[in-house]
Amino acid sequence: MRDTPEEILAIQRQIFQALSPAERFKRGLEQIEATRQRVENSVRRQYPQASEAEFKEQVFRRYYSHDLPPAELEAACQALRHYWENRL
Repeated sequence: MRDTPEEILAIQRQIFQALSPAERFKRGLEQIEATRQRVENSVRRQYPQASEAEFKEQVFRRYYSHDLPPAELEAACQALRHYWENRL
């Protein structure tokens, strides 16, 4: 979905390109962190009673359910659950 007009996107690109490489990198990391927080908060709201292992699995599913074939997704989730349920 793109709801930002092209002329505004061009201005945003100019502003971003005017930043130093270090500042662009920092901003990118901040965006990744903000997205991770939104995903985790959404999963916590949807599964408030989830154990740590269940929570990690649901976050993984949220990120990868559209990228992995169902069998691979289930195998990865099973391995993830096993790891989080049996870690020291």
